[in-house]
Amino acid sequence: MGTVYYAARDGAAPVAVKAIRSEYVLAPGFRGRFLREIENARQVQPFCTAAVLDFDTGDTPYLVTEYVNGPDLRQQITSGVPLSEHDTKRFAIGVASALRAIHNAGVVHRDLKPANVLLAVLGPRVIDFGVAAALVGPARTGADRGDDPDVPQWLTPAYMAPEQAQRARHQGSFDISRPADVFAWAGVVLYAATGRAPFGEGSFAELFDRVVYEEPDLSGLAPDLEVIVRRALHKNPYRRPDAGQLIASLLGDAEAEPADQVWETTIIAPPRQTVPEPTGRPPDIRSLNGDAGGANGAGAGIAPGTRAPEPGRPRRRRRAVAGLIVAIAAVLALVAVLVPTSPISPWHPYARLGACSTVNIYTGQHGTPYNAYGKKLAARITERYPGTAVDVLATNGTGDNLLRLQDPAGATCAMAVVQLNTTVDARFGVNQFSNMPLTDLRTVGPLWFDLLHLIVRADSPITTAAQLCDRTISTGLKSSGTEQLGQVLFQNLLKCTPSKVASDLPRGLADLAAGRIDGLLWAGGAPTPQIVRALGDGLRIRLLPLADELPAMMANWDAAYRFRLGSRFIAGRVYESVPVTSGDYGDVPAVNTIGAPNGLVVDKGADPDLVAFAARTLDIHRADFEWALWGADDGRQFRSVHDAISTSSLYCLVPLASAAEKYYEGLGIRASCASR
Repeated sequence: MGTVYYAARDGAAPVAVKAIRSEYVLAPGFRGRFLREIENARQVQPFCTAAVLDFDTGDTPYLVTEYVNGPDLRQQITSGVPLSEHDTKRFAIGVASALRAIHNAGVVHRDLKPANVLLAVLGPRVIDFGVAAALVGPARTGADRGDDPDVPQWLTPAYMAPEQAQRARHQGSFDISRPADVFAWAGVVLYAATGRAPFGEGSFAELFDRVVYEEPDLSGLAPDLEVIVRRALHKNPYRRPDAGQLIASLLGDAEAEPADQVWETTIIAPPRQTVPEPTGRPPDIRSLNGDAGGANGAGAGIAPGTRAPEPGRPRRRRRAVAGLIVAIAAVLALVAVLVPTSPISPWHPYARLGACSTVNIYTGQHGTPYNAYGKKLAARITERYPGTAVDVLATNGTGDNLLRLQDPAGATCAMAVVQLNTTVDARFGVNQFSNMPLTDLRTVGPLWFDLLHLIVRADSPITTAAQLCDRTISTGLKSSGTEQLGQVLFQNLLKCTPSKVASDLPRGLADLAAGRIDGLLWAGGAPTPQIVRALGDGLRIRLLPLADELPAMMANWDAAYRFRLGSRFIAGRVYESVPVTSGDYGDVPAVNTIGAPNGLVVDKGADPDLVAFAARTLDIHRADFEWALWGADDGRQFRSVHDAISTSSLYCLVPLASAAEKYYEGLGIRASCASR
């Protein structure tokens, strides 16, 4: 981005002065971004970088940093002096430590590469962090950019992460955050050891497919280091370790586990049970559940204020204890018949669901049917397993939920309420998940449908979806199922691109009422409480019929997935015609619209006890979720679990989790996965 000068004056310590090139200075908004990034850089611990000493954003912006006496890594390797195996590991630890300090300061480097790592005498220093994010270089020529006009000039293709490549090419909503730095760290470490980048050198166009789709060449790395580097090069950013985990693995504090490891369930045993002494009254059953008093369980079963028996009368105590044991054994035998088997009995106050001390349920916006479904499931878990806490988390919607399931630290005890068609997109890396497949997703079971609401004001002249093509509409939040279905409806079917406003449902309804938008798209159960409240506040609406678009929507689905999957394509129901009834929204006329099935999804490493319990709840407590949507006295019912699973291709395209599949097979329920 500029030229670096060595500067010294009056015997003071030398400094490095970087003057910014004029083409960057003229870029719109550069000065503000440059200033913000420098402020971020000053928050970083100076031990790991060249400390910022001064800067100016005037006519010729410049940056003054500590002078680091040493070559950068690229100069070192190209001079023919590679790092030894032990030096490479020291280097890897040093750069990972620098990354951790940078990330702890809230900064993301975004352009870590050999030229940005200086080999100082006392350890590597990472430079130019965060500054790259401030730059919006001028447009490149076609030869430079490989026919990709929006590729940032600062992006170094040989060390870019897949999400950086995708964002540069497709301008999608790919988060460029700390995992991108970890990916680049792995490439830099490989270069230090071998003189090669993991996917070779070349232009953006030449390297795009290799970075996004192909496996890296890690030959030449020491075996223990190769395992760690391979984890850091995972295509899915949510499967990469963070900088702290890199350091722990490099130091031997944590085993470098494969990113796709399935964690085993660990059962936490209840406290040791101690038989209470006789007190002249029936034993306190709570003491049998482990409520022992005193340190280390001493005095368990002795009522407060009761003196412990003296050691001089063993025979009577033994006879009393023996009689009590017989009585307790009879009670426990009866309990064993009446209570389902469990490592810890469900009525025990510390009973946990599998290995989960806390379960996260990712739902949707506050007050939506998804959120209500999550609360019903949470109530069933805490009722049966009081030792497991449950957090029902409001989110942007399906896409957001599926990405949250990629967190390896929390995926074992997490579930998500999602649109199943969008889950298929995620598993195969299409639409909003373009070329970033989430292959570890698994289904647990069905709920109901997200009904596609295309809403206009009652006084609007618009009567068809096509009339909204040149208008302004709300299409839900980023990474939501509504956004994905809107893309299918307007771009794929109607071949148009309305002006879109991303907003949550309450904001979208307010904008519609105020006339700031012409229409609103919402995918959710009917009735949706936020819409009901808006009607109560005076909004008058009409729903546009969409059932006529169903054949084209199914044809679009079949064409898209048959082309991508070939022999793996599975035919079957995906979208369906579902009515919004006249009773759902008061005076709003009934219409037939398109329904997209929804359900529960987990990561394939989810705790099997959690999965089995959730599948059973979806089956035998189906009324809970019907009431969450329609109320206790509505009379409508969800489609049965058997019908939903056995007739839809969705449970083949995103297979059932093993524990759920085992539960359903016990009921004779199987997904029908014959291809055509």
